[in-house]
Amino acid sequence: MTDEAAKTKATPSAVPSLPERVRAWFDQQARLKVTVGPSPASTPPTTFSYMSGQRRVVVGVVISLAAVAAVFALAIAWPIIILPLMLLFAQVIRLLPVGGTWTDGCVASAVARAAEDLGTQTGKYERRIVGAPAAALGAELIRLQRLPSATRRDGARPTADDERLHIAAAGPVLRRYLRPVLTAGEHGNEPLGMVDVAAPLAPGAPWPVLESGNPTWDQPRRRPNRT
Repeated sequence: MTDEAAKTKATPSAVPSLPERVRAWFDQQARLKVTVGPSPASTPPTTFSYMSGQRRVVVGVVISLAAVAAVFALAIAWPIIILPLMLLFAQVIRLLPVGGTWTDGCVASAVARAAEDLGTQTGKYERRIVGAPAAALGAELIRLQRLPSATRRDGARPTADDERLHIAAAGPVLRRYLRPVLTAGEHGNEPLGMVDVAAPLAPGAPWPVLESGNPTWDQPRRRPNRT
């Protein structure tokens, strides 16, 4: 066996598996609609409506079956088919888009930023995200929406503790758009999820400093430890 053939055999295949391709196809069918409330407030409430790719496909199949059943009912014996039709339409209603409204300024503004970055404008206050970005962001919003602090009632305003909880619970897909509001001082007013603080500095590497305008000052070097 030649070296080239051995290298080719050792290299893992980059072709995605069948489950991965099916999952990717379903993700491409996902849809996420984001509406920012027309409010004079600095952080108006943000409403989202999400339908996963699986739901869209199932709804399409159910509607097609219902249409066929309706034609059959009209042509042959509609009393016999009325119950299955009702069950099919009940299934469609159950699979309609899911969503919610965020009043937490940190998350609400993050969802609005994500929609502006990933989606296209479909109305004055509305944007739509399609495909894999919609699947990732929509699933994340549904997950966060299950938190007790995300569904406060009786007009209760989100607290700083709520914001801390939402920031801690947010995954990477949303965290990159988060900007603290009530806890801004705790984060140094810096965007979240954008700065890598885990990379170690080796001796001789430049310190992370702000540009001063003087090239001789901007790159101080660490000195190796003397033994």
